[in-house]
Amino acid sequence: MSCVLYRLYFQEQNLCEYKLSVVGFEELQQENPRLQGLVNVDELTQIGNRRHFDSCLRTEWKHMAREGSPISLILCDLDYFKIYNNTYGHQAGDDCLRLVAQTIRRSLDRPADVPARYGGEEFAVMLPETDASAAVVVAEQIRAKVKDLNIVFNPESLDGLPNYVVTISLGIASVIPDEENDAVTLLLATDEALYDSKRQGRDRLTMSTLLNFRFAAVN
Repeated sequence: MSCVLYRLYFQEQNLCEYKLSVVGFEELQQENPRLQGLVNVDELTQIGNRRHFDSCLRTEWKHMAREGSPISLILCDLDYFKIYNNTYGHQAGDDCLRLVAQTIRRSLDRPADVPARYGGEEFAVMLPETDASAAVVVAEQIRAKVKDLNIVFNPESLDGLPNYVVTISLGIASVIPDEENDAVTLLLATDEALYDSKRQGRDRLTMSTLLNFRFAAVN
């Protein structure tokens, strides 16, 4: 009799554990999209992180190659941000990054456009089905709106420029994906254009001279 009681007891325990595991699995399935979203979001700025950007770029690159459509990238870097951070403190620096990130996000009109914090004070924007001329328009909107935030920045290390505000430099590259190029080439071209903007005085945008696209700069 005692053996039967033990068997019934353990059967009931196993059944309870099975029910709990099923419930736990269902809850995990429901939570998975939210958790996946958190993995792809930059905690500070609440836009996509680099992992999310790289994943979207790989996906859209293949899609644009099949469609024969252009894809454009914009890389943005806050001018003299390290000096700003050292001058006003890390809290002010974080606030600045959040403001700029949300300004970039609001400058994009289409759900397919992807803004992301690419690292430190650098941001990236992916524009599928967007040619060079349209990408320049978006980049100029970002540049102007960031400047219009009027985040005061007047450090002595910059010779006390009067009424100086935080600005952003941008590089742009655009291409129709094919067998002769890849997403890494597009990123490198965009990065080179960004550094051209910084070398030429900052607070401007530059179109890549690579990938057979015409140079353009807006002050």
